[in-house]
Amino acid sequence: MKYTSCFVRRNEKTGRWQGFLRFKNPDGKWRQTAKTFPASVKTERQAKRATESWRVEMELEATDEQEQTRFPRMTMMQVVSAYVERREKVSEAFGWDTTATGPNGERIIHRSTIRDYRHTMNYLEKTFPDVAVADIKAKDVLEWENSQIQAGASKSRVRKAHVLCKAALDDAVVREYLPESPMASLKALKLPTHDNNALAQGEARKMTAELSQMEPSAAVVGGLLALHCGLRGGEV
Repeated sequence: MKYTSCFVRRNEKTGRWQGFLRFKNPDGKWRQTAKTFPASVKTERQAKRATESWRVEMELEATDEQEQTRFPRMTMMQVVSAYVERREKVSEAFGWDTTATGPNGERIIHRSTIRDYRHTMNYLEKTFPDVAVADIKAKDVLEWENSQIQAGASKSRVRKAHVLCKAALDDAVVREYLPESPMASLKALKLPTHDNNALAQGEARKMTAELSQMEPSAAVVGGLLALHCGLRGGEV
């Protein structure tokens, strides 16, 4: 992290809020940079949020030059990890508000999406070859996916890994960290469709009654939330 701290204050002359970022130069001396926010930023809370958002943008810009030379020799796992970390920083800076838009129009995502990404990253770390992205070809990805299916991995897990890897590589190409993506021409596995297995109203009422008679616990409350709100396990 280049910008190690930030703070805000109101300009006495203009009445506008300003954000300040502190950083240390290569010579070891501390410096700071400032940004004046528009009049629409009226409260200290809004100013802090705007400063944190600006800090994320500055951090991303500060790493661009380094990433451009580093990415080609990074492994798939390292590229995905850098992508997820950046998406997490941006979304956290915007308070996980999925209605907001991050730097350069980037979509803000849920915490649950980050958790899902990290589960997929654990899978990639254990299974994907430790090869530099520059040396990966489309056929290598296809061979890995086929080997995982043959080894017993679910199509859903392999598909999630494919989607995340492709998104990370596409993002690296957009940011000019990579000249092209080895997965540009590949499509994710298609999953079989499942019949709707929702409970009938009578069954739902019966389960609600049974859960309501139990001692409160994480499992009981989670079951009620899933039953009445239609949430998945990770969302609960």
